[in-house]
Amino acid sequence: MMENIILKRIANCLVLNVQQASITGLLEGNIGMALYIYHYAKTNNLQSYFDIADSIVDYTIEHYLKNVNRVFSSGLYGIGWAIWYMKQKGFVEISDDAFDDFETIVKQSYSSIEIEQDLKTAFPVFSKGLYCVQSGKPENLEYALNAIDEIMEYGDKMSLTSCYLNSILYVLRRIEEADCENEHLQSNKAFWYSFIKENPSIYANEDCNFYIAQQMAPSLFPQTGLSDWFNVLECGYMNWQSVLYREYINLPDLDLSGQEIMSIDEVINNASINRLSLNGITSLGLNLINRE
Repeated sequence: MMENIILKRIANCLVLNVQQASITGLLEGNIGMALYIYHYAKTNNLQSYFDIADSIVDYTIEHYLKNVNRVFSSGLYGIGWAIWYMKQKGFVEISDDAFDDFETIVKQSYSSIEIEQDLKTAFPVFSKGLYCVQSGKPENLEYALNAIDEIMEYGDKMSLTSCYLNSILYVLRRIEEADCENEHLQSNKAFWYSFIKENPSIYANEDCNFYIAQQMAPSLFPQTGLSDWFNVLECGYMNWQSVLYREYINLPDLDLSGQEIMSIDEVINNASINRLSLNGITSLGLNLINRE
């Protein structure tokens, strides 16, 4: 009962504020918020909420696809990931032609400039690879592997962060599940496993990202339990990674009672637009609404 109240409060808060978001991206903007609005609308059979989410997606496709950067958090690849997700969940009916802009870019090389753009964002991830595996198209999986080849040739691999490496591990795992006999995949996997083993300092003092890496590549890391970082309001349930990597991360049980409810209420009532994004309230809502 209390969980339903929280879900409703999150939905209402997003509906009231989503149009104020000046960023259209997945992790920082309104397209990420639309994911939760769709889920809540489907769970509660609320056509008006479907209509609101539809308007966000339609506006994004019409006005922004040709004018945004490519990075996953705020740009083209994250928007593409979200639209594929929505299509696969049955939230939107959209033709393959709508992905033409994405597919044209996917075929291009993943240059050092693009790698550096990914690394300079607040959420440094392998943008192109994340889009490719979400699309599920066999040719895009190969484009992702080609992009990983280009990362392997990147001159300053020691600048790759633990967060970025985790996204590579995730992409490799998704491709392996789709095509485990792929020799190109196996050579890429061997390279990155060796690189991480030779540079353990990348994950030093990184409890959150180290735990995620353990789940992405269990044969590479010794397994340990959840650390103190995985609390509800600071990192665990309100972090974009808990949504993106959900199938591999074991979230702890969330006891919505007493002080926890008050804390969540306070965050909802005082959240900035950025804090309402997929790296905040939206991720909490998605984690709650998707758990069985």
